[in-house]
Amino acid sequence: MKRVAVAALFAASASSFAVNVQTGVGWAFVAAALLSVFWRGGRLSPSLADLGKRVIQLALVLMGLLGWVLVTYPVLSAPTLRLWSLLLGCTFGALGSLFLLTDGLTHRESAIPAAVGLIVVSAFDLEARIVPYLIAAGGAGFLYLSSEVLSLRTHRRWARAMVLAGFAIPCAATAGGIILALPWTQGKIEETVLITYAPKAEGGEGHRRLGDLRSLKLSKKVVMRVYSERPQKLRSGVLVRFDGASWYGDPSTFRTLAPTSAPGLGESERTFLSSIPGSDFVPDFVVLAGERLIRTAVVRVDGSGLATPGGSRVVHAPLESLQIDQAGVVQAPPRTAVRWYGILHKVDHRLAQEGPLETAERDSSLQLPEGLDPRIREMGKRLVEGESSPERAVEKIISHLRIQYRYSLDIGEMDRRDPLAAFLFQKKEGWCEYFATAAAVLLRTQGIPARYVSGFNVIGSQRKGDYYLVRDWDRHAWIEAYIEGKGWIEYDPTPAAEYESLHSGVSDGFWTEGVEWLRARLAGLYVRLRYLDTSRLFVLGASALGLVLSAYGLAQFVRRRRRTVRRLSPHEAPKPIATGLEDLVAKLDRRAAELGYPRPHATAPLEHWQNVPEDHLSDSHREAGIRVLESFYRARFGGVPVSPNEAETLARALESVCSSRNSSATVFQSR
Repeated sequence: MKRVAVAALFAASASSFAVNVQTGVGWAFVAAALLSVFWRGGRLSPSLADLGKRVIQLALVLMGLLGWVLVTYPVLSAPTLRLWSLLLGCTFGALGSLFLLTDGLTHRESAIPAAVGLIVVSAFDLEARIVPYLIAAGGAGFLYLSSEVLSLRTHRRWARAMVLAGFAIPCAATAGGIILALPWTQGKIEETVLITYAPKAEGGEGHRRLGDLRSLKLSKKVVMRVYSERPQKLRSGVLVRFDGASWYGDPSTFRTLAPTSAPGLGESERTFLSSIPGSDFVPDFVVLAGERLIRTAVVRVDGSGLATPGGSRVVHAPLESLQIDQAGVVQAPPRTAVRWYGILHKVDHRLAQEGPLETAERDSSLQLPEGLDPRIREMGKRLVEGESSPERAVEKIISHLRIQYRYSLDIGEMDRRDPLAAFLFQKKEGWCEYFATAAAVLLRTQGIPARYVSGFNVIGSQRKGDYYLVRDWDRHAWIEAYIEGKGWIEYDPTPAAEYESLHSGVSDGFWTEGVEWLRARLAGLYVRLRYLDTSRLFVLGASALGLVLSAYGLAQFVRRRRRTVRRLSPHEAPKPIATGLEDLVAKLDRRAAELGYPRPHATAPLEHWQNVPEDHLSDSHREAGIRVLESFYRARFGGVPVSPNEAETLARALESVCSSRNSSATVFQSR
């Protein structure tokens, strides 16, 4: 029964592979599984079976790495993913079929990990339909596990049924619990994460309605790494309409940018852009010859959009198009992830946008909410009283907010009906959203166009080697005011010292520098792998696989070499076989020494005895010694034992050789 269960499990997995990967080879594996039920081949040699199992283990490791890459760093294109799926699937299928078609249950059970690999490979495609095959494979697996119960020999059928039910009910309950609990658990986890982390970003892309939150908690989640020569603010959105509690943009003002070559770039700027994959996008088509530009590269962790400095001249990104709004904010197309891009922007980062202000844009930048508290208008008038220069008026309002109000992340309950008035006249403390909103509204009451800007605040304390580490807590809000003759200029009303003290006061721990260095290098490697073309990625994967196989082969060679050396080492050499003639051989050695010819250690006894000169040894004595030594060799190395009668005969013959010692010695001395 186990044989049938293993074959059914493998057939279900191979069918899933054939259908979802869309390859006819999978059906050959299904046929092999069906054939194995009725036909048994020969046994595999132990070495071949061991090699097959190790290859399956290696393929499972590679499959796990590939799955981890797909989930964590989705850098593989569809053709490359299909190629790897085919390679791994065919490896599992071929080896599993080999084990199934050989005799012996142990070999057949080795096809189980191959079946698991087949069904996992077929699930690499998120749209794969594997549920029916999972059910079939699960049924076969249950049959395999319960085969011992089904094979019980008892005349009581109810006893077998009870044992089987006791095994099946917990299995079904566990499987059903997992199936039912996972979606509920996932929803709860996502809800908890959103509740926990959503309010931890101020300003930026996570802008909320004023007055909704009583406090903010700083999130240390890394958002991006900015490679640039200076700190700066990165804009991700410009909002112009304010209803008294929330800011809104105007999506109708977006236009599409197509890839184009930026004119007048120097060699260093062109080299910088060419190091990043993608195309050039020029927000404002101007000749850049002779203008010094700041080079900034951004590696975004979550890929959730673009954030660019004000005054961007060229944006280089791996996209087919970009969108830009009236305020010059560049955005990626909807549902498009961007993880690596570069920007060339002006040296004067505070000059966010140049050019005249159109009537419609001026009107929207002066809009005020209905029912605005009159005290706000009076405050604005009082602050700029006596100032004829709009630029000086802006500076006075910004300075007043920085000095008279306190930056805080815990403000308590805020009046939601009019949160701005509550901030200005009651609380007098808040985070960046309140400061930016107050500055923009106060300026608008005095006829100065202003707009709310959200993005990221890149400050000097974030510097880590050659880049700035930007976290979720660095989301920020500020304003841009329009000054006639200059354009839109960036202003930050948030108290800088209090802001930096709170944002830089969160300790990362002792390990942070080393861990962050490693993460930055991995992030850089990831974006480079992500944007490699398929052919280069395949070559890289094939090279890595070749290195792994070479290392594995070398390790096997070294291991076998060590085994051979251990077998040949003296302390592990087999003990010599006792022949009973050892004393006779020793007598022959002593006799040769008496004759003046001691045997060297490197010379065999028989060879030495034959080489004793004729004038020192008679033929009969030489022949007797040879008979002893040949019998000794046959017993020691040939495994032919010496009988007691033969040993006695050889001993008597050797006595004549030894008894002639004196006469031979006399002859030797006289000569």
